[in-house]
Amino acid sequence: SGGSPEPINHVGVPAEATNVLAVGAVKFDESYATFSSVGPSFDGRIKPDIAGRGTNVYSCDDVTESSYSNSSGTSMSAPGVAGSLLLLQEHYNNLNSSFMRSATLKGLVCHTATDDAENPNVTAASYPGPDPFWGWGLLNAEFAAQTITAAQTNEAIVEERTLNNGDVYSFTVNVTESEKFMASICWTD
Repeated sequence: SGGSPEPINHVGVPAEATNVLAVGAVKFDESYATFSSVGPSFDGRIKPDIAGRGTNVYSCDDVTESSYSNSSGTSMSAPGVAGSLLLLQEHYNNLNSSFMRSATLKGLVCHTATDDAENPNVTAASYPGPDPFWGWGLLNAEFAAQTITAAQTNEAIVEERTLNNGDVYSFTVNVTESEKFMASICWTD
């Protein structure tokens, strides 16, 4: 633990598990928090999966039953990410009368994350695409919610399917040269 400039495994159990959403911490200026554990996992998977703000977060503490203080850590970034994911589930349910599967939610937040390489505040540990510091990027709940909404008018696709061994599923997407095309697939093992 403790963050490393080397892309080597420092992610421990349970964050290394296959079907979890491991959350890394970034500072409020959106630069990398050096105390946050880095990946990848021992078998080469991207870890952490997503990053959230985790330094100087004003939150309850254990001094008294009603006291608050500023704290830092992935213990501060994970609740913010979890709360955002709950709101995304609520938004999806409001539009679809059902909740997303865990793999769908994980895939959506990874797909819509803001890549640290696109962030002008990031000066260290910045690589285009997923990396062992930020995972797929900084949680972008607004873009995730917009994607859920866009799926209602076929401007985006958020599908949940079951593919059995040997099954094939395909479809065609037409994209003009001026459009940006992004695709993600995610599943639960």
